[in-house]
Amino acid sequence: MFRTIVVGVDGSECSARSLDLACELAKLHGGEIHLVHSPELVTVRMAFAGEGVVDVPSDDQKLTAGKKVMEQATAAASAKGITPATTTIGEDGPVDDILTIVQLYGADLIVTGRRGLSSVGGLFLGSTSQKLAQSADCPCLTVK
Repeated sequence: MFRTIVVGVDGSECSARSLDLACELAKLHGGEIHLVHSPELVTVRMAFAGEGVVDVPSDDQKLTAGKKVMEQATAAASAKGITPATTTIGEDGPVDDILTIVQLYGADLIVTGRRGLSSVGGLFLGSTSQKLAQSADCPCLTVK
C-alpha cells in the first residue's frame, strides 16, 4: 500500500515519533523511506546552542545543523531496521522541499509531526503539516 514514504524531519520529538511510525509502515508494506530536512533558524540555534545563538545563520551553519539533524534521523531509522533510500537537506523551506521529493520519487505517503520546532510564527502562517495536506497529491499522515 505505502511503498514510497517521504518523512519530514526536524529534530523535534514529534518528528522522532513520525519517523518511528514511517519506519513501521515501510516494514509492514515492504516500502522505503526518503528523509527530508530544511534547516531553519530554530534548527541552527539548537545545533549551536553551546556556541551562542546567532540571529542570521550562515549557509555553513545551516548545512552543519541540517547534517546533524539528518544524521540523528538516519541513525534512528537504522535502529528500527530501515535504511533510508535517500536523505535530502533542502533549502527552499519544508513544504517545498518535501513536495519536491514527493514528486521526484512518486511518493505514496508523506509523514510529518504535528508540531515541529517552529515558533509562534507557525500559528499565524500555518503549520508545515497543514500546508502539506492542502498541497500534496498523495495522502499525508500527521503524527501527534
